Amino acid sequence: RHPEMTMVTLPPLYAGSDALPVKGSLSVPAVALRSVLLAYAKGLAAQGFKYLFIADNHGGPRHQLAFESAARKAWKKHRFYMINPFLIEFRMMCHHDADFLSETGLKPGTCGDDADAHAGTNETSLMLVAAPEVVGNYQETAPSLPPKAKLRLASGMVRSLGG
Repeated sequence: RHPEMTMVTLPPLYAGSDALPVKGSLSVPAVALRSVLLAYAKGLAAQGFKYLFIADNHGGPRHQLAFESAARKAWKKHRFYMINPFLIEFRMMCHHDADFLSETGLKPGTCGDDADAHAGTNETSLMLVAAPEVVGNYQETAPSLPPKAKLRLASGMVRSLGG
């Protein structure tokens, strides 16, 4: 799609802060996550790369702050862009951005707030795009979005991921 750019897919980094305290969950301290992200930024910048697109979808407050802090430091120190669309979307959702709520037809409490955080609007939208066969009959259990808004959110995420 962008012949003027060199795109490289890095291996997944399975690290996150604030994992739920349940069997099988692993949590990495936010400072460690931030350090890893900054090491990636430094190494990629030294090789001439300018951007790191992060496909992150979740994490508690310390997790998200680690990403935000790393992105700011990467820019300040290396003039390197760390792009994490979820941070922008999450901020608009949780701050109840009027334009975002109007465009999606959402209201507070149905857009990533505590009441909607797990298996809610955001996670369900992403799963409908990534693996719709495992979502099940979500409309009977959690109908928080009108159909048009669901499609706009999901297709917007796919477009942002280059699909």
